[in-house]
Amino acid sequence: MKQMKRLLCLILSLLMLLPMAGCGQEATGEQNPDVTEPEQVLLATVNGTPAVYMTVPGDFVKFDRQEDSTVKVYDISELDRNSGVVIEVDAGTTHQEILGWGAAMTESSAINLWDMPEELRNQVMESLFDEDKGIGLNILRQPNGISDFSTDPDFSYAPVRDDLTLEHFTLGKHEEQIIPLLQQAKELINDDENFRVFLCSWTAPLWMKTIEEFHSLNQSTLKREYYQLFADYLVKSIQAYEANGIPIYAITDQNEPTATHGIAAMYMSTDNHATLINMYLKPALEKAGLDTKVMCWDFNTGASGTKLLGKTYSSIDAMCFHTYNDDFTEIAEVHELYPDLPIYITEAAGRTQSNAARFFRQMNWLFKSQIIGSSAHILWNIVLDEEYGPALLDEDGNSVNIMGIGMLEWNRQEQTVAYLEDFYALAHFSKFVRPGAVRVESTDTRENFKGLVANVVYRNENGTMTAVLCNQNTSDNTFKLVVGDKVIEYTLPAMSAATITWDGNVY
Repeated sequence: MKQMKRLLCLILSLLMLLPMAGCGQEATGEQNPDVTEPEQVLLATVNGTPAVYMTVPGDFVKFDRQEDSTVKVYDISELDRNSGVVIEVDAGTTHQEILGWGAAMTESSAINLWDMPEELRNQVMESLFDEDKGIGLNILRQPNGISDFSTDPDFSYAPVRDDLTLEHFTLGKHEEQIIPLLQQAKELINDDENFRVFLCSWTAPLWMKTIEEFHSLNQSTLKREYYQLFADYLVKSIQAYEANGIPIYAITDQNEPTATHGIAAMYMSTDNHATLINMYLKPALEKAGLDTKVMCWDFNTGASGTKLLGKTYSSIDAMCFHTYNDDFTEIAEVHELYPDLPIYITEAAGRTQSNAARFFRQMNWLFKSQIIGSSAHILWNIVLDEEYGPALLDEDGNSVNIMGIGMLEWNRQEQTVAYLEDFYALAHFSKFVRPGAVRVESTDTRENFKGLVANVVYRNENGTMTAVLCNQNTSDNTFKLVVGDKVIEYTLPAMSAATITWDGNVY
């Protein structure tokens, strides 16, 4: 004990002398030859030749691997900062962790997939969910019962009216129609830890609603006496999927809750919706011993989402948005106010536009949401037919489809599948930015190019890095990515996008 006290006294004496030594050195101007400047730690670099995949939507170039000779890698000492688009990549400053990328296996998508010859259907599934042979999607947003892309407006998992104990609960036709495709997707993803299914309700069974109609044009809502029953219905839905080997990662109790829609919908005021989540859904999940996460909102910005978040914050695990009003200000505000709350883009459907307009519409949504901090980006229908269906019909027999196209288009007459621009836009991110990756800091190039030039950069868990670049200018742009001690230089043609991926490990 005495020796320990002596040692502590000696250490304290030395620490007291250190400031005095520093002052003496500064006064005499002498330099201590034993003191050296700390070396800058190299956190990332560029090994080998990066791979480049490019899309030029107007020229039928779709996520095509480019020749290695088109990309240059050189030492930072050779960088000319006075030309091109210089992007400083700071691998030490990280942002959101990526949960993944996905789309929705709607009833319509399932109908179209089963309509295909088996070999073609398997090819399509592989192109979507296989990481090596496809674009590596890992999230499925699954409508719980009907959505606007269903064929029977009366279908639900509680088909018997006034079944107050849900004794007759059943997945019905979805057990043969949807479940096998989800099982196939899970097998192709081959990563149980990162296989994610989001379950989302468009409407309660019609007999639980104040007006028994599938839409919400008349603000048909959930009967107050059925709040607990509907929460139990959602719990049974989760359990039914999981009994079929499909774990449910997260659930949304209501899609687009405050909208008055002609599509499958159920109106929920903010106060009533908060009551449903806080007092019924969350307790029901806990009582059932389910670890399924609760998401809220599932709608556009600017429609009371922040108000609902304020009322449900202690009960939810994530907030999700749709992209259709194209104003992401509220998403940015939510992320700033609640930086630890995950944000997901859960619906971003393509529309019937020109190839270029459709491609850049989706790319702009991806860049905006990723730069703000979204951890997931999920498109809408996987595949629709040449008439953008099948979809629910209104009372006059007209399709209620208000959100255009799918990722793929199935031509029933010709028995062919076309891969549309939204598929390739998502591929630029999903193929090489894997679940668990983090977005790293990079120069925000949108500011100097009026939003026409954008970039995001990621680092995967294995040290590989990926940059997604977009050039909507009418002239070529040369991008120079400064990564540690190296520079990647690539000239991106007008009106195009590219994904550059490389080994960023420092060996």
